[in-house]
Amino acid sequence: MRALRVAAVLLTVAAIAGCSHPMIIKPEMEALAVAPSAERIQKRVGLYIPAENRQKQVTSPGGGGDKVTYVPYADLEAGLYKVLSDVFLDVALLQAADAAAIAQHSVAYVIEPQILTKSSSSGLLTWMATDFTVQLQCKVTDAAGQAVATVASDG
Repeated sequence: MRALRVAAVLLTVAAIAGCSHPMIIKPEMEALAVAPSAERIQKRVGLYIPAENRQKQVTSPGGGGDKVTYVPYADLEAGLYKVLSDVFLDVALLQAADAAAIAQHSVAYVIEPQILTKSSSSGLLTWMATDFTVQLQCKVTDAAGQAVATVASDG
């Protein structure tokens, strides 16, 4: 009888605490295509995602008291690369955004994304988040490190 009570308490705690489910937020690559007639900007750019962001894991609310866990920068990097490749002549993946890396890759601009996500769910019985938003903001600097533009989307 004691073992049954302990099991019941553990199940109750697990149900209240919820758990975290892995989730992937990669975009559908074919949905990112630009019109074939679009003219590319004749510049080479560098996509820079700091190492700490590339591996950053986010846990946010899902449904039913559970949470979802994902790595937004790693999941979205290929999509960012594709979009930049469709807009610019060439894209280099930069491990650093310092003068040496910029000179080594001969980039005219460095693009550093910032990704913010939010999730929630009104569902009590399902763990998947039913409301999920991604806000993307890209800081663009020139080869000298001067701010050129900030491009943002509200997703």
